[in-house]
Amino acid sequence: MSLTKKEWAVSLFCIWHMVAVATYAMPDFSDQTKKLRALKSGSLVADFIELFTKDFYELTKPYTLLTSQWQKWTLFAPDPLRRVTSFAVEAEQDGKWHRVHEVQPRTVSFWNAAVQLKTIRRLEESKYRERNLPIRAHYAKQVCARYNLAPDTPVRLRIDHFVLPMHTYPHSVSWWKNWKPEWVSRIDATAQCPHTSL
Repeated sequence: MSLTKKEWAVSLFCIWHMVAVATYAMPDFSDQTKKLRALKSGSLVADFIELFTKDFYELTKPYTLLTSQWQKWTLFAPDPLRRVTSFAVEAEQDGKWHRVHEVQPRTVSFWNAAVQLKTIRRLEESKYRERNLPIRAHYAKQVCARYNLAPDTPVRLRIDHFVLPMHTYPHSVSWWKNWKPEWVSRIDATAQCPHTSL
C-alpha cells in the first residue's frame, strides 16, 4: 500500500527529528578519528563519524536548540552534569545591594522552569558569555517593573554555582550528608532600571 503525501511528510519529519536529537547527543570523537586516519582502512570510517558529529551537527543544531530537544552525551555518561547554578537579580538601595529576584528550580514554577532556567543558562555559557552580556543586562532590567523599582535604580545579575564532586568509587550516604558545597559567586551584567516599563 502506497503512502499518502501527508504520511510521507510525517515519516520524513520523524526521521529528521530522530537524526537531529541523536546527532546533537553524540560525544566528541576527535581523538578517535585521528587514530583511525592513521590506519589505511580507517579513513572511510573516520569520514562517516565526522559526517554525523560535525556536518550533521551543524545542520541540525538550530532545530534542536529552537525546540529545546538538545541533550548532551555527558549528561548521562560517563560524566553527568555536576554544575549547580543559581541566578539572582540584585538592586542597590540605600547604598546596599539587596536580592530582589531569584531564579532556580525552587523559585520557578514547574511550567516555566524549562524556559527560564534553560534560557538563562544558555545566555551564560562561556562560549557566548561576552556576546550575550547585553541580553543578560536586559534580563536584569526586566525585574524593575515587576518589583516596582524606581527608575535609575542600579540592578545586577549575580551568578552563584558549585560543582558536585566526582569520585572513582561510590561514597557512603553519611559522607554526602556531611559534604558541604563550595559556592563560587560572580557579579555578571549590570544595568539601571528604565524610566518606562520594558
